[in-house]
Amino acid sequence: MEDEERLKQLKKYLSATLEEFESLVASSGDFDDTRVGNGWDPARIEESIAVLPSKTTEELLSVLRPTGLHGLTLALRRVRGKSISKLVVKSCRRMYVPFWLVKGFHECYYFRTASYKVPTREDVVAVEVEGSLKNLVLENSRPSSVLEILKMRIDRLAGLIADSPRHFVLDGVTELARSWKEMMFCLDRFGRIDPALELMLRSKPPLHRMKDSAELRRYVGETELAAMEASKETTIKELHKRIVSSPSSFTRILTNRFDVTELSLIYLPVLKVEYSSNGSAQIAAIDAYSGRILRDQSFKVTI
Repeated sequence: MEDEERLKQLKKYLSATLEEFESLVASSGDFDDTRVGNGWDPARIEESIAVLPSKTTEELLSVLRPTGLHGLTLALRRVRGKSISKLVVKSCRRMYVPFWLVKGFHECYYFRTASYKVPTREDVVAVEVEGSLKNLVLENSRPSSVLEILKMRIDRLAGLIADSPRHFVLDGVTELARSWKEMMFCLDRFGRIDPALELMLRSKPPLHRMKDSAELRRYVGETELAAMEASKETTIKELHKRIVSSPSSFTRILTNRFDVTELSLIYLPVLKVEYSSNGSAQIAAIDAYSGRILRDQSFKVTI
């Protein structure tokens, strides 16, 4: 549901007459009985497919040179005052590594009972609410002895404390409350939360959107696609675990909406490089979109 429609629904609740409000209470149910939204059934959600753009191989290999190390180990720098030898690239291979982007929210309107402490003016000696006379309670501290309690009762009967601050309690009040939580995160191909990928996507990089997997295959050609081990169901289940929960206190649930607003399978281009430096064989995985060296196990596959 769009924000404007949800706001219209809220206004409807707030402007309801007493009869309409009582009807809402009567028609509400338990937490699991009032589920709406696409998030409860992952089969209803169609994921989109996108590919991040890639730098050229020449640009990416430059990060392996002494002038563009970008986080490589010190073995590629000057070691013990000696200059490193020229890097020799033995092989390089591109591949696309998938990850999930998921966004969603959980919104719950619910009823709960509550009690209200209502202060009165100093000259009030009695309050009647809907035909019921309410006990007035002194605002000062509670009496600590039998004599103080007795004196308070005598004073109350005698009307000697009419100018003391007092309040009364409204019990059995029905409240319409709302809880809201939204979240966005990325899961790597093994189903692990990856904050670095999320941070990258928050910078709004250009994404090449695909209609389906057939178009993706045509786009990447012979380039290898790494296997995605985390399923769509696993991803949505993780979102559910993080944002969906029943209110801590409620009597009835009016609406219980869990919506996945975006589910994208995004492919990150990665360049796998085998090279030697200073007589030592090295393997590196380079994020072909940003040019950074990848050190996570998700990208360390055998060349």
